[in-house]
Amino acid sequence: MTSSIVRFLAGDAPFFAGETQGVQGNAMRHPFMAASVSLLGKAGRRVRILEVGSYAGFSALTWAEAINKFCPDGGDILCIDPWVGYYDEKVLAVAESKGTSQQGLIAMSDDRHMDFVYELFRHNISYANRGKVAIRHIRGSGVETFPYLRERHFDLVYIDGRHLYDDVLADLRGAENLVAPGGYLCGDDLEAQLHEVDPDAARAASNRHSLTDAKSGTLYHPGVTLAVADYFGGPVSNYHGYWIMRRSDDGSGYTPVDLRQTPTIIPKHFPPVWREALRSALASLHKT
Repeated sequence: MTSSIVRFLAGDAPFFAGETQGVQGNAMRHPFMAASVSLLGKAGRRVRILEVGSYAGFSALTWAEAINKFCPDGGDILCIDPWVGYYDEKVLAVAESKGTSQQGLIAMSDDRHMDFVYELFRHNISYANRGKVAIRHIRGSGVETFPYLRERHFDLVYIDGRHLYDDVLADLRGAENLVAPGGYLCGDDLEAQLHEVDPDAARAASNRHSLTDAKSGTLYHPGVTLAVADYFGGPVSNYHGYWIMRRSDDGSGYTPVDLRQTPTIIPKHFPPVWREALRSALASLHKT
């Protein structure tokens, strides 16, 4: 029944509109995500991307389009997501007490909604499983799935699962053995780094979905901010909330990545208003 509803709503195209909450993240980040893939284009083989947290497939289609554009040998994308309720009642209650908008959180925390999103994801990625790209998925959490994946196998690992501190840190630690030497570890929703906000306030809010920094007024995800800072031991290269670090060739550590002069794309599946915003993002690649 759910798959029939998806086909009725979506028709013959990817679908992210209405109450699906399918348009995830910030439009400005996707050109930098695509730019990351362009760095893999000289691999001389099919590239391998692991995405942890896929929701309705919005980011997966960006990866796929970038592979088609920049990687002559094509590539494989493995998406991992449990597609179950995102947050429990305790997290939602804290959000409500702090006056945080809950519309998206409530929808994403409903198992029935997530069953619908899973079918929507399958529908959307069917438009990328063509040509040089193959997208496969596993319905499970990163912690459950990581032990069964090949070590040092992926050229790029993207972390965008649950945003509470313990969850982000567990995904980062679990992905450690999966990133190939010379590959990239990256993720979403780093609106502020730890040195840019009140660190004590961030740590006190590590199990909250979001927090507004009292001094700067920045709305950010404290769990992401803290986990990234703790894992890497300092700042990372960050582009409008999309962060990325390159693993050294000997696998011993990570270094920042400069994407400002790197080729990129405007993803075709974006709504028109986002495509207009992305034209500014492309210009910023050469200015920031």
